[in-house]
Amino acid sequence: GGGARGGPRAAGWVAARVEDALKALREGPRSSRLTILLPGSDPRAGEPIEGSRSDTIMVVSIDASHSQVSIISFPRDIVDIPLGNGQTWRQKINAIPYYQGEAAMVKAISTTLAQPIDYYIEVNMVDFAAIVDAVGNLLVSVPGATDGAHVPAGASALAS
Repeated sequence: GGGARGGPRAAGWVAARVEDALKALREGPRSSRLTILLPGSDPRAGEPIEGSRSDTIMVVSIDASHSQVSIISFPRDIVDIPLGNGQTWRQKINAIPYYQGEAAMVKAISTTLAQPIDYYIEVNMVDFAAIVDAVGNLLVSVPGATDGAHVPAGASALAS
């Protein structure tokens, strides 16, 4: 998880976690798959980063054997999520880490996808830039004009 509850994470924490994940992928069998749960966080002033309600929930799956990356985005307002322990979470999915903890979020997503989650890395916008730096430029293809995103239609390389 993040740093100590209520305190800021050390500088470079997210980049180090991403480097750990990429190292595990590089050193693992060529047929390995690495799955990372990336909840995005935009904590309010005075709230801890760790355990705050997620504004974005993505699962990144890296398939080394096919040199392919897949990303699934879960809407933060999904309800009735199986927790993997026989119970169902009746509130919005983005509140699971806040009320139940990171492990419950990992179990819920893993159960929903029927896929183990190898890493949980909670990120904010500064952390996202660190991830882009750690993996290199990200190619994003936007089919048309977007409002407020400042990303042109077509292919663009994201870099921090």
